[in-house]
Amino acid sequence: MNDNKKSKSLSTLSEQLSGIFDHMDYIDGSFKRIEAYAKKKHSDIEREINPDKNCDVSRELQYHTANFLRNIANDFEKKNRLND
Repeated sequence: MNDNKKSKSLSTLSEQLSGIFDHMDYIDGSFKRIEAYAKKKHSDIEREINPDKNCDVSRELQYHTANFLRNIANDFEKKNRLND
């Protein structure tokens, strides 16, 4: 008797895990697309404001870009904490 229930619950768990892993692939792909877009936009902006490829300007842009992304991540974490 219990074996039937156990088999069914393991089957359900397996289906749930499969769904989670499928969703993780989607999330991973989304992050890769976002990363590629951010890199392209960063290159476009750098080319626009730093056509002479000055190293100081590049470092300053990288600093501000990292700071901007850090702020976005912090805001996202705060919003998620409020929704929990």
